[in-house]
Amino acid sequence: MSRRNLPWNNLHFIGIGGVGMTGLALICRDLGVSVRGSDKAASKNVDLLRGRGAEVVVGHDAAHVQNPDLVVYSSAVDSDNPEYAAAVARGLPLLLRGEFLAALAPYWPTVVSIAGSHGKTTVTAMLTHILLQTGHRPGYLIGGAVPSLAAPAAAGAGALLVAEVDESDGTQAAMRSSHAIVINVGDDHCWSVGGEAALRQCFQTFACNAAELLCYATDATHALFDDHPNVTFVDVGAAKVLDLLVPGHHNQINATLAVRQAVKLGVAESAALDAVGSFQGVDRRLSLRYSGTVDVIEDYAHHPSEVEAGIAALREHYVGRPLRIVFQPHRFERVARYAADFGRALSAADDVIVIPTFNAWLDDAHLADPRAIIGAIRGVPVRYCDFDFEELASELVSTARDGDVIAIMGAGTVTQLTPLLTAELATTE
Repeated sequence: MSRRNLPWNNLHFIGIGGVGMTGLALICRDLGVSVRGSDKAASKNVDLLRGRGAEVVVGHDAAHVQNPDLVVYSSAVDSDNPEYAAAVARGLPLLLRGEFLAALAPYWPTVVSIAGSHGKTTVTAMLTHILLQTGHRPGYLIGGAVPSLAAPAAAGAGALLVAEVDESDGTQAAMRSSHAIVINVGDDHCWSVGGEAALRQCFQTFACNAAELLCYATDATHALFDDHPNVTFVDVGAAKVLDLLVPGHHNQINATLAVRQAVKLGVAESAALDAVGSFQGVDRRLSLRYSGTVDVIEDYAHHPSEVEAGIAALREHYVGRPLRIVFQPHRFERVARYAADFGRALSAADDVIVIPTFNAWLDDAHLADPRAIIGAIRGVPVRYCDFDFEELASELVSTARDGDVIAIMGAGTVTQLTPLLTAELATTE
């Protein structure tokens, strides 16, 4: 793909290893832009970027900021970060990740942006998959790893960009789109954008900046978007209508929106339906990590709606099998706001272990105690476990029964449990 007259020759990314930052950096490398960046730790994404010609250093230091045309930083970067502080002191232009996406996107004539409190990574990946399977070469930016793709982002070779946008820092409001999808609107992240009214306004501004809008029909989306001049509402109903490899009613909704949008872009409906039927999912979305007498699933769910949808999908897929959940809350703000809702959702399992909250590097443990979730769980065995992950893995194996499905849920460090558990299970088979 040509450089499309981009105004930047050299970019510096602070926090380049995050999936969204990695994706933007990969797109820029595809377009021939020189990319330099830093992250706090080595990772697969850092290795991927280095393999694509980006210069990435581990650790943050003012000396890493050379003479970029622009500095891009993630919302996890504080003002006291030495690279951020150096850029400010030198008067270098800076943009948040989402702001940079909004500045980059207009270099594609057609932009499809996907928003929502839940499901946006999957819908973005599904739509990208459909387009690739039907002979298109879109640019894309997906906020998660997709096993069928070499990378979560690419510049593509045509006039179309498919991009996931982010409400958590409000930057989706800066995005201007030819087509926008809003899957759902809840109150998650409202605390980071100024409250529930500000969050709703963020979604409305995002929608107003789109020439066409596609929404899943709910009371919330109708209330917010009925006045859009080119809005289409989709209702899936309760029935399973699409033949998918990924389970759950929520994925029926996701796939329906992706297919409908693909048709709007000129893909034949039959071809779109065939393509979405081969979609194998996004990593850490009900991902099977081990299969034997016991199955192990890993899922990114960190909101009550996601936990509820994940458990329902597992019940659908593993009919009649005991379902054990290990759940790590993500941020004390969510525990404070949703403890009772988490309890109701987790009560649909057969056994629950709650582990200490992942605080996302924030010092806010005073806001809530994760044991409040345990107090809200009804009718199933539940306990709080502050073991280290090796000890927890051993306990899970020692108490496992043939046929158990163990689902590890959370968006934080609980992923460290998965390889320990699967390795120990493998030695017992």
